[in-house]
Amino acid sequence: MNKLIFSACLVVGAAGCFGSNPDENSQIYGDAAASSTGSAGNGGPGTGGMGGGGTGNGPIIGTPIGTFDTGLDGYAFGTYDEPPNLNGASSKMKGTLAFDGSVGNPTAGSLKVMAPYSGANQYVDIQSPTFPATSLANWMGGKLHVRVKVDAGSTFMGQIEPYVDTTSTFAFVGTSTNVMMGGGWHDYRVVLDSAMTHITGSDTKQVILFGVHIGSGGGGASQGPVTFHIDSFAVEGIAAPTTPDAGSD
Repeated sequence: MNKLIFSACLVVGAAGCFGSNPDENSQIYGDAAASSTGSAGNGGPGTGGMGGGGTGNGPIIGTPIGTFDTGLDGYAFGTYDEPPNLNGASSKMKGTLAFDGSVGNPTAGSLKVMAPYSGANQYVDIQSPTFPATSLANWMGGKLHVRVKVDAGSTFMGQIEPYVDTTSTFAFVGTSTNVMMGGGWHDYRVVLDSAMTHITGSDTKQVILFGVHIGSGGGGASQGPVTFHIDSFAVEGIAAPTTPDAGSD
């Protein structure tokens, strides 16, 4: 873990603060604290300008950039090798990622993720393919949305963090939110220009990839495996967003 990033997270007091490496998660090891624009702690999801959650029903908000109608579309686990990352190279119990053509929101087709949590502060990182280095995406002023459903039967009470990595250094921008309770699909968003975490050097005019971290959180000491469905990545508030190249590295 990048110690400078971790120190910055401690100063911010974010519910979940992730690193600048495209595969890195530098989530705080401990209970979440309230953010300046809403609670991101154990009392509920973060709200206000930085991000938050809402109902996942109805039309997609903004312009779709990842709908998984027919397959994975090049999305994959981030594999940065640190102990909390269940898909790091040294992890003994890795998550699984598959296409599910029967489940989705608002239409069928989604990513199905099984995260084999076994304790607190563990996470999976689902990320898009990268944009070509010569045409990074300008998402300044935009909001990134993603819909997530915790499958029935789970007692998951962790955090969900939509994010973007920016510039050729993969400088991170994201907001962590407590999972919305009550089952079903929920929409999670990050308001990019006022996100909870902006790593030094980040630039929302140069997005190189995007994704979502799903972590067991500081209170998840007894958390067991959870299955999620993920659908409908979308960008709101910008003109003609591009989509990443599924064939790129």
